Amino acid sequence: MKLEPNKYAKIPAYAAALAASALLLTGCGGKVQIAGDMVCVTEPVDSELQTEGDAPVTESYETLTAEALKEGFARQGVSLVRVTEPADFCGEYQDASYADANAGVMVCFYKDTLQTAQRFSDGGAVPTAWGYAGETQYPRGEQVQAAYRTAFVNVAACEIDDFTADFAEQIAKDLLGETGVQDHET
Repeated sequence: MKLEPNKYAKIPAYAAALAASALLLTGCGGKVQIAGDMVCVTEPVDSELQTEGDAPVTESYETLTAEALKEGFARQGVSLVRVTEPADFCGEYQDASYADANAGVMVCFYKDTLQTAQRFSDGGAVPTAWGYAGETQYPRGEQVQAAYRTAFVNVAACEIDDFTADFAEQIAKDLLGETGVQDHET
């Protein structure tokens, strides 16, 4: 007889705090019901964890906002194209989403956590209403890299329905500041 784990098994109540903490800290899904002194996981927890970047969290957000993002940045002279190579932020991996090599501008989406906020702050990125403005080196790991002014856009900063070309243009304005777009050597 083959034994298989029961993903709906009941666990003692003292483990409820540990299970609830793990769900909160990892951001994984799942529902926990408490009945008396027992806890029952009623839905399996999503076990997919992303160790580098936030691709599973941000992919749908960046796809749904792509048109507005490109239009808003184009108003400021930046022609964003989809990129797949990661960037380097302060020696660490950073998922990159869109870039304009001529302008030296990049957009990266991220899911806000205490660790990401601390990482961006420690790396000298400036907090904004939509995330952080900083600098990355692109592409990561290549012998020749270029510095890119980078908008780290927090996916929680704006609901998808509110992510308009006007919102994207404001991100571009905040990122470019007074310098405007200049040719950028790669």
